[in-house]
Amino acid sequence: MKIVNDNYLFDYSIGSLDEKESFFDSHRQYHIISELTFYPAEKLLKKYPHVIGAMSGIFNPHKKVELYLKSRPENWDEIKSQVDLSFHELSWLPLGFITPRIKAMIVNEAFYALDEEVASREDIDRAMVYGVNYPSGPFSWSKGHEKNYARLLIMLHRELNDERYVPHHLLLNYL
Repeated sequence: MKIVNDNYLFDYSIGSLDEKESFFDSHRQYHIISELTFYPAEKLLKKYPHVIGAMSGIFNPHKKVELYLKSRPENWDEIKSQVDLSFHELSWLPLGFITPRIKAMIVNEAFYALDEEVASREDIDRAMVYGVNYPSGPFSWSKGHEKNYARLLIMLHRELNDERYVPHHLLLNYL
């Protein structure tokens, strides 16, 4: 959490949906821009009027985040200069941010490949680095965050009722 001034707060927390909502309830005195990668962002933005923006990019080592603002504060340049992030602003907020949604699908597919004994974790990562020119592979970038990717896939599957988002059972083991 970073309090920018008496009015604005950047929330970087990740936890259960109940924990996120409790945080919003206990910080109503602020206009909040929150990390909402793993949550139904549109619903939360509607439910909590003081949550003015949603961001995604918590696992991005370059500190570049996707950002959706319900309305841009007058002093936006001053506010964003107070945080160590750069923003790619979205004009609308689809269900699930673009980058984590695609990464979750790649991570999920990597677990399918591992389970089908296509290759080892290391070989799958290596194939993505050398074959697709990714800076690292899906097991490397998801290490320690597997439960969050599983949660995101569960949320996407529930909200969209699309079988593509069913998390692989090996990924569900991290919950």
